[in-house]
Amino acid sequence: MEKVVVLTKRDAWSEKAGQLAQIVFGDRLVWIQGSVGDPFPKEAIPPRSDYLLSFLSPWIIPRQVLATAKVSINFHPASRDYPGTGCYNFCLYEGATYYGATCHHMVESVDRGKIIEERRFRVLDNE
Repeated sequence: MEKVVVLTKRDAWSEKAGQLAQIVFGDRLVWIQGSVGDPFPKEAIPPRSDYLLSFLSPWIIPRQVLATAKVSINFHPASRDYPGTGCYNFCLYEGATYYGATCHHMVESVDRGKIIEERRFRVLDNE
């Protein structure tokens, strides 16, 4: 049976993502939540997984863990021009007119994997 590992923060948006993953993947799901500053939970990661999904994960995923999954995907809450953390803060600070969300494959370098899809939207004048 294929295993799906989902890594998220402990927050309201991640809770919604994890609940959706439970509905979609059922018994195949290993959902691991954490907070910024928590050590990486390597003991909780299965030795092999078919999919490793990151949604607002508080961790940088080690190369060795990425190598255990057939497919590793990150859902990044920013367009490609705002990699890393604090993305929307910089968008607003810089007065960007467009922002978005990106889904990309994970590689050892953070936010550098091949983009699967990016969705952009206009930033409103009063934001």
